[in-house]
Amino acid sequence: MTARFRAAIVLSFALLLASCGMKQAMEDASAEIAQFHGNFDKQAYDAIWSTTSTEFRKASGKDDFEKLLAAIHSKLGTVKTSKQQGWQANTNNGVSTVVINTKTTFAKGDGAETFTYIREGGSLKLLGYNIQSAALIYN
Repeated sequence: MTARFRAAIVLSFALLLASCGMKQAMEDASAEIAQFHGNFDKQAYDAIWSTTSTEFRKASGKDDFEKLLAAIHSKLGTVKTSKQQGWQANTNNGVSTVVINTKTTFAKGDGAETFTYIREGGSLKLLGYNIQSAALIYN
């Protein structure tokens, strides 16, 4: 075997492992979003808070986050459907993040949600949550 051939095999194997890791990250993030929506519908905001990352907790206090989720729930109601619209997975300096964009239909309107997760302690933790919805203004 030539050195180039060996290098190509190693590179192919590394790419295969990376793609498997991304696939697993996407599956994990999708499960986290389903859990987020389930807890959101039950107004179990404390359960959502327990899934947030260390960085998230530095940026937002628990009471403020729970008030935000309660306001969103009051304006939009429960989740009816949520469909993934796009995603991005990244690993930089050993830190892995997954961003998933969804189109979500709530009882009182539609919204575009962005969930950002970070791998922390072997599991995905919520790093960021953003929702864009005109119904938040007019409901």
